[in-house]
Amino acid sequence: MLCFINSSIACVGYVLYFNAVSLTYVSLVSAIPSTQPFLVFVIAIMLGIFYPGLLKESIERKGVIIKGIAVVTILIGAYLIVS
Repeated sequence: MLCFINSSIACVGYVLYFNAVSLTYVSLVSAIPSTQPFLVFVIAIMLGIFYPGLLKESIERKGVIIKGIAVVTILIGAYLIVS
């Protein structure tokens, strides 16, 4: 049953993806799935800030700066793909 639900959701996703490709630019539509790692990254940062014991990660100034640079780099890359 779970496999059927998973396959149904995947099928609907493919149909919606190809429908979006047929309506607008391919580069714009293909940039949308690339935001998933960015969202996971942002959620991990938020969990690290609000629940530091959950991820067992020390939040130091250097680490936050590196993560901030990574966020800016991802945003610049997404902007370059869309424009």
